[in-house]
Amino acid sequence: MVAQYAHDNFPKHILPLLNQSDLRLIFTPPNSEIPTVAKSLNQQEWQTWAYILKNLSQGQCIADGMLTIEEHFKHQQLKISIPFLDDGRWN
Repeated sequence: MVAQYAHDNFPKHILPLLNQSDLRLIFTPPNSEIPTVAKSLNQQEWQTWAYILKNLSQGQCIADGMLTIEEHFKHQQLKISIPFLDDGRWN
C-alpha cells in the first residue's frame, strides 16, 4: 500500500514502483500535482477527479486499488471519510 502520492518527493525512477502497489491512499496533493494524480486515477474523467482531489477535507482520502465491496473484488476508487471523535481525535 502506498499512502500518499508524492511526485516531487521521490526520484522519477521510483514512482513507477510505488504505483504498482495494490492499493493507494491519496490525500489532497499539492495543487501543482492535482492534474497528474487525477489522470493516474482516470485518463478520461481526470477533470472530475481533479475537482474531487482539490476538495478533499481533513480526514478524507481516495482509496484506489483492488478492493472488496459487497463480495466483489475488483479495482475500484472511492472516497473515504474517517470519523472524528468528540474529544478531538481521529477514530
